[in-house]
Amino acid sequence: MELALDGAMVAELDALEVDPTAELEAAAAAAPDWEVSRARGDGGSLVLRLARTVDDASELGEVFSELAAGLAPGDPALRLDLDVSTGPDGEAELDGTARFDPPATVGATVDGTAIGPAGEELAAIVADAVDARLTATLPGEVVEHDGDSLDGRTVTWELAVGEETTVRAAAAPAPWWRSLPGWLGPAAAGLALLVLVAVLIRRARRRRPAESAVG
Repeated sequence: MELALDGAMVAELDALEVDPTAELEAAAAAAPDWEVSRARGDGGSLVLRLARTVDDASELGEVFSELAAGLAPGDPALRLDLDVSTGPDGEAELDGTARFDPPATVGATVDGTAIGPAGEELAAIVADAVDARLTATLPGEVVEHDGDSLDGRTVTWELAVGEETTVRAAAAPAPWWRSLPGWLGPAAAGLALLVLVAVLIRRARRRRPAESAVG
């Protein structure tokens, strides 16, 4: 999973002395199966990658389910219900749904009363500031998919905020040389299917109506 913040947002958070990745890194540190890395990208952007390796592609569905475990219905979340399978000859299939849910509220209260945008208003703000996508790289030639784009063996689905997206892709068996150890072929043997969820958070370029009305 990747979380990317554009340079403008990173600069604003740095000025506020806010580390947007601290809680995620702390949670990953408590889960030894996950690894966290962070890197600076173009224009001062920040990319945080959360990764876990599994021995069998069929385990990916359960791994993704764990990402949303324990969250309340109103919490922001990437909710993935995916079934990954491989056939006896190396063919691969990916089926399921993906959904990016915005928070129900901003979490601020005054005297116990929630304040700030909520519901559809907050969802619209999040949709303006967040791009979410699911990317799957399959082992062989893609013979079927319902994604928004295909680049070689990689299928990408754009995830609309608050809406469930169906996910379907199938690939032919990988070429024989992909199953060889790394020192014999250009790709090491290993996991048959790589699934990447990327969330790009960008600084909103439109002023919100409430901000425009102030002053």
